[in-house]
Amino acid sequence: MSLGVEKSEQKTELQRDPQKVVDQFINYYYKILNEKNFEELLKFYKQYTEINFEGTIYRGEELKNLFYLLSTNNIIYQMKSMDYLMSGNHRINILITGTIQIGEIIKNFSEYLHFGTCKDKKTNEYGYWIQSSIFRSI
Repeated sequence: MSLGVEKSEQKTELQRDPQKVVDQFINYYYKILNEKNFEELLKFYKQYTEINFEGTIYRGEELKNLFYLLSTNNIIYQMKSMDYLMSGNHRINILITGTIQIGEIIKNFSEYLHFGTCKDKKTNEYGYWIQSSIFRSI
């Protein structure tokens, strides 16, 4: 007996095609960082998101402090590689390596993102958010 609904129809885009979702999101994420469009970036964070940026942890409203700090520096991010692993059905671990340029100084960096999807209670649609991030220049 069939229920008439294929299991694949119930899957989120992240479950069906994680490579596509990760590629699109990470390219968009670094574009926003390079453009210093932090208001747009805030859409991907929740009050319980945590970011460890160069050893300092930012949570909730403190994220605005981090973005203010980043907006005062002329930092250019360039991604070199990206790897990911699914973490359950709605989360994914992403590791990015690349370079950051601050003026004439160029450094390598590594960033880990725990990224996921969740259902909006008002619209009943899935959206994406960053649960946690660790950024370190090398």
